[in-house]
Amino acid sequence: MKPIPIRTLLLACSLLLLSACGGQKTPQEVTQAFWNAVCVDDADGVIEYSTLNDEKEYDRFSREDWADVNLSWGKVIIENADAEIVTELSDPEASEDDQLTFSTHLIRHGEQWQVDYARTADDLRASAALEGLVGKVGAFGRKISSQIEDASREFDANIKSMAEQ
Repeated sequence: MKPIPIRTLLLACSLLLLSACGGQKTPQEVTQAFWNAVCVDDADGVIEYSTLNDEKEYDRFSREDWADVNLSWGKVIIENADAEIVTELSDPEASEDDQLTFSTHLIRHGEQWQVDYARTADDLRASAALEGLVGKVGAFGRKISSQIEDASREFDANIKSMAEQ
């Protein structure tokens, strides 16, 4: 039996390491890479990790500035060729109550996961609209409560004034 030259052995090990490093990414890894690309406005990265085929389709989810956004991930659901990852978006200057929670949707093409851009955008916008509605309802409720408190104080003052007369 002929000994294997060191060069051949090193080449084989190098190829093995390279193939391991460039392997398949999990839905979590793809989600993180996708949102990192969104935050730094890397349209090529967004296209690489999503179902978008053209940079013209990338609308930054109708948000101009992603630089100061904090993103975190929660529950992961994987069913066959679909995955869903709970995603939380918050602004560092906003309160904890102002977090926006939505799902990042992924689909698997062959062995590669990609963010389903359209479904994720729909979910993000629906959550933002709902959050805006809840915020408006909350503000409306606070305004009514304030008006009731003012009216109550005025009523109490009037009652005291009438009692004194």
